[in-house]
Amino acid sequence: MEIAEHINEQEVAQVWALDRLRRVRYDATGSTIFARSRSMSQRIYYFDTDRHSDLAIRRTTGLPHKSTISDLIWVSANFPEGNEIQIGLDSAYIFEQTGSLITPQIVDWGGEGIVPLIDIVSAVLNELESILGLHVEDFLPAHLMPTSNPIDYLAVDYKRQNKLILLSDKQTLKLLEAKARNYCLRYWNDYESMGRKVFFELSVYLYPTKRKWLSTELAELEQGDLVALQNYRINASSRSIRGSLRFKGDKFSKRNYEVFIQMNEDDTRLHFGSDDLSDTSGLEEENLPPHEQIELEIHAGKTKILFNELCSVQEGTLIELREHALPMVTLCVMGSPILEGELVHFQDQLMVQVTKRLD
Repeated sequence: MEIAEHINEQEVAQVWALDRLRRVRYDATGSTIFARSRSMSQRIYYFDTDRHSDLAIRRTTGLPHKSTISDLIWVSANFPEGNEIQIGLDSAYIFEQTGSLITPQIVDWGGEGIVPLIDIVSAVLNELESILGLHVEDFLPAHLMPTSNPIDYLAVDYKRQNKLILLSDKQTLKLLEAKARNYCLRYWNDYESMGRKVFFELSVYLYPTKRKWLSTELAELEQGDLVALQNYRINASSRSIRGSLRFKGDKFSKRNYEVFIQMNEDDTRLHFGSDDLSDTSGLEEENLPPHEQIELEIHAGKTKILFNELCSVQEGTLIELREHALPMVTLCVMGSPILEGELVHFQDQLMVQVTKRLD
């Protein structure tokens, strides 16, 4: 009874009073939201241009548009590829930018026969056309205008107030967002700032000639045995060993990138080869049953690379292998070390000689 009362007292002590919780307010034009479990997201790209010093383009999904869409001036636009886009503009924004008062009623009345209304609206969208690469065609017919507030759209905010929205299919909206992102200097500054702080951890593995082994074959490896390596190359000034680079983390864990390890008296570097070696077809040994196809991994070391350096990596790039014990290596199965070995020459080939079994 005393224990039960003590537990109840602890549970009561863990209950928070609502007035002690900090209230978080959502700003429809200034908050970046990621709630993937509820399919809600919002990404904002800010611009500082000669014409619009407070312009922002906002990609929103899962959050309904708040304004009344029937009060907007609707025009049709497209890409050179033919993607159809619907753009709704706030009439007050048109007046602010051009001094012309245009309402849905005037557009419906057909005033464009007297005044080139579409040219006035196009002038408001001129900068947006250059940023997003779209072309305004004409006013949208009444029967094609949206009838309900969208939850998947691209919005343009001016001085933190929503002035127009763009509607289309998901693929086109994704393309529009990519164009906005590429045009946003603030985005790239943040991107570069993050790239100077975030490191990726990578492990380096050598390729043995025999990739798939029987469990009994691995069990028989002992001190002094030799394991042949793939594609050993000798250059005039350095030695190169073919290997693979693997990222630490779920997203990249199944991708392998070809590298050549170059060793000299001063340092050890990784020379990047082809981009992706994720295709493991042909590794299976036809004479081995599937449950006995155990892959032998030869771990040579690990390194780190900055995010912005990783983005510039291409075939031929050199990076330093920071942590290694070469010529000593570790032989692993599914990440578990089973043997230690050393790189040695045997009949003009580079091999790994087993030096120790790890129990």
